[in-house]
Amino acid sequence: MSIRGFIWIIISIILFVVLTSPGLLFLLQMLFYLLVGWVFYLKRVLPEVQIGWSGVGMGATCLVLLAFGLHGFMRWMAREVNPGQVWKRKWTGAMILGVIALFVSGMSVAGVTHQVGWLLTSKEPLLMGGDRIVLQRMQSINNLKQIGFSVWNYETEHSSFPPGTIVTDSGQPLHGWPTLLLPYMELTKLSNKIDLSLPWNDPTNAAAFQTHVYPYMNPRLGSTANPGEYARIHYASNARVLGGDRRLTARDFTDGTSSTIIGGEVAGQFKPWGHPVQWRDLGLGINQSPDGFGSPFPGGAQFMMADGSVKFLKNSISPTVLKALATPNGGEVVLEDSYE
Repeated sequence: MSIRGFIWIIISIILFVVLTSPGLLFLLQMLFYLLVGWVFYLKRVLPEVQIGWSGVGMGATCLVLLAFGLHGFMRWMAREVNPGQVWKRKWTGAMILGVIALFVSGMSVAGVTHQVGWLLTSKEPLLMGGDRIVLQRMQSINNLKQIGFSVWNYETEHSSFPPGTIVTDSGQPLHGWPTLLLPYMELTKLSNKIDLSLPWNDPTNAAAFQTHVYPYMNPRLGSTANPGEYARIHYASNARVLGGDRRLTARDFTDGTSSTIIGGEVAGQFKPWGHPVQWRDLGLGINQSPDGFGSPFPGGAQFMMADGSVKFLKNSISPTVLKALATPNGGEVVLEDSYE
């Protein structure tokens, strides 16, 4: 073997060791998600997006009015400062593009700042269990936030929270809150395939309810349904908020939205997401019963609060505190340090 060949073998071994080291592999994985992760997100979301043309028209109209108003103002300003100066349209166009860029970058910076702030101040044991678990926990948090925001979007349109289930005149359950939230989760196309006048398990609705809804799936668990079965959900609502056929309003949260749980993760007894009964009793504790709340992640479970935030509650939380967090209008006073 030549010296050059021997050197190439040594270099190859070094590169292999470096590239397969856990730390560098995590950095490469994060770089991959940052560069092309958005492609997979768009591939999943775009087919379900329904364009609100009225909103697009309103935005375009406002942008045109801003352009004309800005151009007229800048022409006047240019003449006042320098009577011979002519303000050009391309300068106005550049300013409009700058405003749009600032708007987009501002939203991006706000999002990044929010996530970084959460990472720095979170009480959760995010580093427990390795790099993959960290990413999976973050995705589960995002799922819960999306569900919580959808609940409030529903409330904005209907002036009430969704009921836990909708029933027939005779009291037969038809569909649950996960089905009612689909249009508010950019899943209108899937929602339109469901006949709400028929039970969820009617053959007419079978194809829709066999479709996986990713915001309802904990990434730690993946798919918990076999091919051809109804797709499962890994989250449940608080029975005292989204339970039964009653509808709460924002006025019902007299204990405060930041002190009331809407729902959270579950670790067993998974139901099809189309099932009309998707609530659980917080009185069963956390990771104490297969019929209660729990998580595949260690230490506790993540819950969405009525104010849109997500909080990590430990398995050891006091039952009294947990009951207080479960009631929207129980009159209890809950201090945040009592469940940190």
